[in-house]
Amino acid sequence: MKLLVVVLALTITLCCARPAEKKDNGDGVVLDVYDERGSGTVVHGSGQKTWESDDGKTEVKIYGDWSKVSNGPKAGPPDHKLGGSVRFKFDR
Repeated sequence: MKLLVVVLALTITLCCARPAEKKDNGDGVVLDVYDERGSGTVVHGSGQKTWESDDGKTEVKIYGDWSKVSNGPKAGPPDHKLGGSVRFKFDR
């Protein structure tokens, strides 16, 4: 659990560290709390950050997602995901 908190904090920090340099690629953090009928109160957070090399041939992306239903019939442990990708473009 401590590792998840550290990784989530790192993801949020990296997502907010610098604004997107070249294009709007969905970088940022989204936090949401809402009441879902029949389930309970849902707390959800997600974030992503994309870095692209100066020549545009390499792209690195990290993303994270965390959600928990509380105060309702479907209350339970949190659901979390963390991932990343590296993309290379080769000249022909």
